[in-house]
Amino acid sequence: MFSSSERFFPGCRGRSRDVVAFAHWVDAISDIVETAITDGELTDTPTAHRLAWNPCAGTVGAANASATLREDIDLATCLEDVVTAQLRNAFTPA
Repeated sequence: MFSSSERFFPGCRGRSRDVVAFAHWVDAISDIVETAITDGELTDTPTAHRLAWNPCAGTVGAANASATLREDIDLATCLEDVVTAQLRNAFTPA
């Protein structure tokens, strides 16, 4: 079985600290999601399993967009939107 970091970042050894840190972040969130699935708090679906990857990637995107777009939307609001959208998607039956 591969960890998230090995699946998403093959050969991440020797890579930048950013890549390794992101991989560890996804792995840590994956553990939380898997516990929620095991405990029945989330339905065991592909969408639920992606809850680790998507919010982490969305957070990076939100941080970059917030800094780059120079719109009157703060980072906290962007992050709230990312998490809300992912959780709504995970709890909505397909």
